[in-house]
Amino acid sequence: MINEFFKQVFPSRMKRLPTAVLILFSQLAFAQNTLQDPGFEAVEAPFCGIMGPNDFTNTLLDWVSPTIGTPQMFFTDADESCYNAQPVSTYSGPIGIRGTQLPSEGQAMAGLYAYTIEGFNQRHYVQAELDVPLVPGQAYAVGFYVSLADYIEFSSTGLQALLTAGPVDLNSDGVIEAQPQVYTEEIVDDVEGWTLIVDTLTFEGAVDFITIGNFKTDEQTLLAPNPTYSGAVGTYGAFYFLDQVFIEEVTTSNLREVENQNEVKF
Repeated sequence: MINEFFKQVFPSRMKRLPTAVLILFSQLAFAQNTLQDPGFEAVEAPFCGIMGPNDFTNTLLDWVSPTIGTPQMFFTDADESCYNAQPVSTYSGPIGIRGTQLPSEGQAMAGLYAYTIEGFNQRHYVQAELDVPLVPGQAYAVGFYVSLADYIEFSSTGLQALLTAGPVDLNSDGVIEAQPQVYTEEIVDDVEGWTLIVDTLTFEGAVDFITIGNFKTDEQTLLAPNPTYSGAVGTYGAFYFLDQVFIEEVTTSNLREVENQNEVKF
């Protein structure tokens, strides 16, 4: 139900970053999430370590990496010696731990680079097929939760969501050239809580795939220094934890559009 009505009307550790058009809900009817695994929980087995090419796709049952980039997975039930054990890992290096965040829900979450090193234009993306294609003309709430990795170098304008008829792919770790429908123009810098990025959308065609990542080039991506940056090896760039992706039908007898709404923290 609209991701449990946006986590019961945005509890204390959440904040909402509006996109171009947001909605206030009144007398809503909700449908189920069209994603089989919104929280990256369905895995063959918890992966221990830093993921290389194909590891993300081979570990998850319902999500893939559509490029040769290397998105990561993090688990609260992994052995503490694993690099990707959350919230505390005893891994000693040489690659620095990126953060201590717990998943928004469950025991797993994904991790994606939105930006690495200036001019490299390297990206991570994750992609899933919907349970059923979206109905043309039907309104949907599309959103996801992100948290900036505690010890990473920069915050940025974060991640976006692209919905398409059919999958997208790229035979490199570069930027997918597409126009995402769900995004924010604000810097996403919360390292303690989860930031909800959400919009309501209608589609002309039968959309059946969602891809999440940063679709902007390095030049287009806004950055800000992260005050909790550790400076450890491998903690360059802007890296985000990702959890609880949702696509749910929206119907209402009283739907108001809110434009240019300021950021609201709860």
